Amino acid sequence: MAAEEPVSRHEWLALAAILLLALVLRVIGLNAQLWYDEILTLTDFVRKPYGELVGDFSSLNNHMFYSLQARASILAFGESAWALRLPAMLYGVASLVVLWRMGREAAGRRAAKQVAASTAREVVRNEFGGTAVAAASMACTSTATGPRTVCTCFPSICPTPCTAAGRIWSMAA
Repeated sequence: MAAEEPVSRHEWLALAAILLLALVLRVIGLNAQLWYDEILTLTDFVRKPYGELVGDFSSLNNHMFYSLQARASILAFGESAWALRLPAMLYGVASLVVLWRMGREAAGRRAAKQVAASTAREVVRNEFGGTAVAAASMACTSTATGPRTVCTCFPSICPTPCTAAGRIWSMAA
């Protein structure tokens, strides 16, 4: 399938419906009781000032990027289970866009919509997209920022293979 094939209005509407479904399914349990690792993240890291948070390497439970986002969410919305989980929930939904885009490139429009829709409904995915401290953000950002994915989603910003940067990106992919 050609990467230049435009996305139709119908395809955008289908993706929007899938994302809405995913959002609704993830919001349902967002304010449930915190899990043990979430409590540790909140008490040991998220409540700290930003300067202390980024310098604390005392535990593998400090997922730095997520802790920074959770702190911003807590400061913006107040301390609650849903505010702590909000960044993970948003990454869970955003990861579906990445999955759809990669699926569209690899297998076509129909397969991409089917995979995104089935993943949006998946119960385990809803748990980890809504309550895991860092799994959703790591999955989304590591997949979305890989050279091959970036060039697939945003070809205009990718270096050409003839440049030094292009050769480096090719090796990283």
